[in-house]
Amino acid sequence: MTIGEAYEHYIRQRTFDGTYSAQSIVKVQSAFNRWIFPQLGLIDVEQLAVEDLVQLQERMQAAGLSTSAQTSVLAFARALLKYISEQLHISCIAQTLIRLPKRQPSTPAFLTNDEVRHMRSAIGTRSMPDLRLRAFVELLLATGMRLTEALSLDRLPFDSRVDSVEIVGKGGKKRTVFFNEECHFWIRNYLAARIDRHPALFVTTTEPTERWSTMDVSRFFIRLRRQAGISKHLTPHLLRHTFCTNLRDNGADITVIKELAGHSDIDTTVRYYLGTDKRALRAALNKHLHYRTSEDLTNRSAAA
Repeated sequence: MTIGEAYEHYIRQRTFDGTYSAQSIVKVQSAFNRWIFPQLGLIDVEQLAVEDLVQLQERMQAAGLSTSAQTSVLAFARALLKYISEQLHISCIAQTLIRLPKRQPSTPAFLTNDEVRHMRSAIGTRSMPDLRLRAFVELLLATGMRLTEALSLDRLPFDSRVDSVEIVGKGGKKRTVFFNEECHFWIRNYLAARIDRHPALFVTTTEPTERWSTMDVSRFFIRLRRQAGISKHLTPHLLRHTFCTNLRDNGADITVIKELAGHSDIDTTVRYYLGTDKRALRAALNKHLHYRTSEDLTNRSAAA
């Protein structure tokens, strides 16, 4: 059996058992078709060697693929080798022999308050696409939701004017998201302008009415970046970082940010929103670290 044939077994099984979402399936297929198959696809599973994997990495590096993208491709290759060994029971090299590139810690990009103001000002209020975009942007700024989470919302809670809803996020993790008045205001305006009866909160503005897609959202954000004069790579995920960073800069506890963002591990929250900001570290240190006893405090008050 070749690596390509094993992949066909793997992707069918993972699609069937729900391991990957529809969006993840697209990413996996892209990684295989673009990188893994051209380099490894015709090699017999039992003949695969470490040198073949090294050549795959060298090819990605030569093409200028980012460290993050290389890691994604190699992580998938690892999962495939594990499946071959444990599920197909075919002898192959250990998936641990695939070395993932070291990722340099990076500070997440976010919009400043001035940039948020410019972005809001750049969105019109007359057309249906503009009303939808403004409502979508305000939802992301108010909740820090992931793109797929936001697009999966239905309109019923907003027709009922609830202040929060429970969603199922990444990894099947449930959390509650809360809506502020700015968010409600623009969503009410957007819904009032709609004449369709589709249950989705965000829908296409052309017939037939369908739930808004991730690909179409990207197109609107590219245009918004240009209109707002923002140099940063403006995406829905950048607004998620903006939400978390704004909470941090205004004194929110890191555990609160973790819950609101829906991180499964607090280490993720710390790495992104605490460990990268020395001011936040110093503030936390000054506020929480002390070895003073009640006697020390009494003596200091008396001395003063």
